[in-house]
Amino acid sequence: MLKLYCLITGEDYNLVKNETPESRKKISMFAMLIFLPVILWCIQGYLIVTLIMKGTFLSAILTSVTAGLMVFIIERSIIMSNGGKPVFITRLILGLLIAVIGAITIDEVFFRNDIDRQLEENKRYYAAEEINKWEDANVSKVNLQDQITTEADSHRWEALQIYLDEINGTGGTGNKGFAMVAKEKNKIYENLNSVYEYEKSKLDITRDEFEAGKTEFRDKLENMSDDGLLLHRIQAMFDLLLKNKVMLIFCSVFTLVFLIIELLVVILKISSKKSHHEIMNEMKESIGASRIKRFVEKDPQHFKTSDHHPEVRKLDGYIKNGAPKLF
Repeated sequence: MLKLYCLITGEDYNLVKNETPESRKKISMFAMLIFLPVILWCIQGYLIVTLIMKGTFLSAILTSVTAGLMVFIIERSIIMSNGGKPVFITRLILGLLIAVIGAITIDEVFFRNDIDRQLEENKRYYAAEEINKWEDANVSKVNLQDQITTEADSHRWEALQIYLDEINGTGGTGNKGFAMVAKEKNKIYENLNSVYEYEKSKLDITRDEFEAGKTEFRDKLENMSDDGLLLHRIQAMFDLLLKNKVMLIFCSVFTLVFLIIELLVVILKISSKKSHHEIMNEMKESIGASRIKRFVEKDPQHFKTSDHHPEVRKLDGYIKNGAPKLF
């Protein structure tokens, strides 16, 4: 099993097998901890695609494998990484972002029914707002035709009153009866009445078209599918939690548990005591860096440039092999 653990964590088995028990235990621990977030992300990827995105089985499997592999690579790089404060901060931020995204997606799966209900409420509110916007954008045509019809109706009634005054003798020529002038005024009234009837029919048609368009637009909004609206679902989840403190507390605790599980690798990598194997690796790196530094600086105590001169090396060879003898 140690070979497998070394393969998972990126350690050299030949170096680890002779290490202390604590060093081997720590490597085994990190190898097993890696699979906690990996398994969670595989499950999350499959459930998100099948239950939330309404995708096919094949796409769910591909998403699950891809998500698990990506998290495995990230977690493995966190275990293998070493460095100073910038590396520490980067490692912490990366692990935290992965954990937060994972916690939100798992909440989407576990609280799916509650989120569906809130999503329907948000959808109704959205539909009402969109319908109001549609009415504001299209009601001007109805209002204009209504104004034209009202003016035609006013002109019609004015012409009718003039005609009645004429035949009653209370206006116009002052002669009662249906005389020539009264006949002309009656024609004017009938023409204006025809104009009114025409404009009234246009108003009715415009109103019918407005109502039909409004109904069609409402049906389109109501029949709009919620499949794949992941961002809308996340918004609905937060809307639901902000309205209910009990739900907010329970969901926060639930999310915190998954957050800690997915951050275990980062937490233990940062806070755990260094093993003998890690200390030895750091010492090797330090010694190697020191040697390179001395070589670059050409420290005369450890490095002599004359040793690499061809003539010097030739003489050194004579001395080592023994000087040639005359007898």
